[in-house]
Amino acid sequence: MNNPRRFIFNLDFPIEHVIYIREIEVPFSFVGVKIVHNLNFTPLLLGIFSTDDWRSSMPIDTPVISGESTGSIQVKATSKDITLINYFRSSKPAKARLFGLAPSDKDVDVAIPSTRYSNFNFNTDFNYSKLVKSGVYEVKWDSGENIMYEHNLGYIPEVEAWQENSESEIKKFINTYDPNGVNYSSLGSRVVYIKITDKKIIVRTDGENQDIKKIHFRIYGGQNG
Repeated sequence: MNNPRRFIFNLDFPIEHVIYIREIEVPFSFVGVKIVHNLNFTPLLLGIFSTDDWRSSMPIDTPVISGESTGSIQVKATSKDITLINYFRSSKPAKARLFGLAPSDKDVDVAIPSTRYSNFNFNTDFNYSKLVKSGVYEVKWDSGENIMYEHNLGYIPEVEAWQENSESEIKKFINTYDPNGVNYSSLGSRVVYIKITDKKIIVRTDGENQDIKKIHFRIYGGQNG
């Protein structure tokens, strides 16, 4: 297999197919804002948010800890709608840009999003994410560490992960830093966490069932960090 890090574009690895784009202002509220996405399935959502009118931004799966800016934007999706909740201490609105992907266990055709942030569908000025593997892992509870997937790339790749509950609601894992190699954890809990090494992705579950049934994951050819 060719090393995907050496290429801006590589036919061995597909480019992600973005099937949903939305930009929205999210007022402070513990109830949140709900928007209908008009897809026939629950999308895997990525995105960024800003509390200062895009002078700076953060990924939606990353909490902010800094004075009045302490808080997060929680994003979750069902087969009908998307809910965004603004938990920031400042009680000010935040802006969010969302990008949706189709889960790997759904074989569907969707229309290309009408919104465009650029006049280019492909631009060699940018290094595109090369999708090495996408999949779904059925969670085994209170089973310690299990290998979710062996990628054997020889370096720690970029990985995105989402959790799905019994009601088919999907939300991103929280991106965390831990010297022991914990890269993602379930929201508000360390009961489920994902560790990425240079050879494999490991998932650990401890304790009672926390209603996480599946983990959706995507491995990209870029090197983490």
